[in-house]
Amino acid sequence: TRMTNLPRLNILSTEAIPFVLLGLHGIFRKGSWTWSVITPLVGALLVYNSPTHATGLLLAILCFVPQLAVGRKDGWPWRLFVAGVIGVLAILPLLPPLQAAQDAAGGRGVYTAAELAPYSLDLLAPFWPNENDLLLGLLPHLRPVNFLEGGFSFFLGLPFALLLALSPRRPIPASRMLWGMAICFTLLAMGPWLKIGERVTGIPLPYLPLSAIFPPLRVTRTPARFFLFAELALSLLGGIGGAYLLDHIERLPRKGALSRRIAPVSLLFGVLVTLLLLDRLERYPLLRAERFEPKIPPLYEKIGRDPRRYAILDLPFDTHHTRRFAMFYQTVHGKPILFADYVRTPRTNLRHFRSIPLFTLLTDPRIDANRLRAR
Repeated sequence: TRMTNLPRLNILSTEAIPFVLLGLHGIFRKGSWTWSVITPLVGALLVYNSPTHATGLLLAILCFVPQLAVGRKDGWPWRLFVAGVIGVLAILPLLPPLQAAQDAAGGRGVYTAAELAPYSLDLLAPFWPNENDLLLGLLPHLRPVNFLEGGFSFFLGLPFALLLALSPRRPIPASRMLWGMAICFTLLAMGPWLKIGERVTGIPLPYLPLSAIFPPLRVTRTPARFFLFAELALSLLGGIGGAYLLDHIERLPRKGALSRRIAPVSLLFGVLVTLLLLDRLERYPLLRAERFEPKIPPLYEKIGRDPRRYAILDLPFDTHHTRRFAMFYQTVHGKPILFADYVRTPRTNLRHFRSIPLFTLLTDPRIDANRLRAR
């Protein structure tokens, strides 16, 4: 029987589990057999609590197996290696039932390639300037690249790309494992086809074949979520590149003219700082120019003066672009507004929604939203 207070463990959510594993990395390296058993048990407990933690459990397996290999090479006792393998094997039977649990909760485990494409990582998106970057203002011909429809993006930035390029200059024992994690999870995040600049090239990627061989990969539902795990490895590699650059700056002579040795490092540091300012300056409200003047149409003020009680429906209905304006306008008219977000809604509820005439009208593709708004 599930404990009623078990959901309090949600602080160890899908995003937190990788950080916990990386934090235990040093303990694993010291050969502590206790943690080799506790970590799989914690993962199993979280998944038992909620199928939403299946992604973190999958990551635990993918990170734990190579760590066992590293530990075995470094001379771990054979008992520790066997205990870790048993722990991983104990987790594997928990993964297939998650698909049935997710389907019962209203999710879908199998999507077509066309359905997955909009929710797959664009190859340029992590490093290309996004819509908030000042580089777009300096170079008007550039356009932002988003990997998801609706403007969502995993953004790392050009300065981070420069730090990644420097990381091989200072290799550490875990560098190969980190690069392997980054490459593998990025390939999974890119989904069924390679996408560059929001254009699907049609070049097949390993996501669909691997998910067919190993169905638990589909518990993330959208490929792009795998990039969260790639970011963990990339962040460490970026830190290695930053440490390499800072070490060279500290070794520079404090006096004298620029030499051939000093000039490249100084130039590289200047480029990094410039890109960093252009990349981050726009995110500070006190420093950026206001692009949006919050004007509220007079109609909403008129509605606010109406004493009658009714709800307001803004068209087009319930999109990421209109919802924020609907809530902003609500501060003036004060009426209830009609929209909602449904996550993992049971299919019985979906059938109920389709029976409501208003929702049927709004979702009918034959209805012109502009004509409906004019009425």
